[in-house]
Amino acid sequence: MRSFFIILFVTLLTLPAFSSSYSDFANDMKPAYLAWKQGLLTTKANNQKNSIKNVNKFLNHWKLLENKYKNNPPEELKQVESFSEDISNVTEVAGKALAEIKNGEVIEAHTTLEKVRYILWNLRAKAGIVTLGDKLNDYHEIMEMILEEVVLMENPGKLKMLAERQGLWLKIKWNEILSFMQQHDYEGKIIEDATKEKKAVEKFLNYAEQGNIDKAYMQSGPIKKNFKKVFFSEKVY
Repeated sequence: MRSFFIILFVTLLTLPAFSSSYSDFANDMKPAYLAWKQGLLTTKANNQKNSIKNVNKFLNHWKLLENKYKNNPPEELKQVESFSEDISNVTEVAGKALAEIKNGEVIEAHTTLEKVRYILWNLRAKAGIVTLGDKLNDYHEIMEMILEEVVLMENPGKLKMLAERQGLWLKIKWNEILSFMQQHDYEGKIIEDATKEKKAVEKFLNYAEQGNIDKAYMQSGPIKKNFKKVFFSEKVY
């Protein structure tokens, strides 16, 4: 009996985060997802030439994924009735963004590309699948909401209140991300950058708790910078 539990314990420790069928799907999606992230960067920078390159690459890789999986979803996603539609919707979004870029509407294309984030996030949520990318998406929404409030902040008292509520929310969410990364054996630079983000958030909260609007505003820069380093890592897909 003791040997059985030892074997079971070792087996549980070595189990992958997802079964092989979803892992295969995720690995096949990786080239498209990484190209999509580069498309976000270059459209945000209003760089038409590189945006055409990146979004075209994203579209081509995604079409390959669509052809392979649209009518043959991985086991974990078979329960999602909208799977085929969701996969096709990403293709449509990529095509629309590419057309906008070619038409000189690069900033508009950035907004269009953001839709991919929510399509894939919702798809996995319906299947009960949680990835690091989805946790980062969740954090990103909270981060943007809080930092936008700081830009408009004029009352030190309100900043202190923000620190006590939304600020703690931000801190908890990043702690969740760090724990997730450690549990799934992420290592190297992505962990270093994630640790820097944790410290940046703590520093921001310290300024906010003091009601120091100027320093809290200045600290939003490091928060965004460190977040981007983690999100745009090749280990996030």
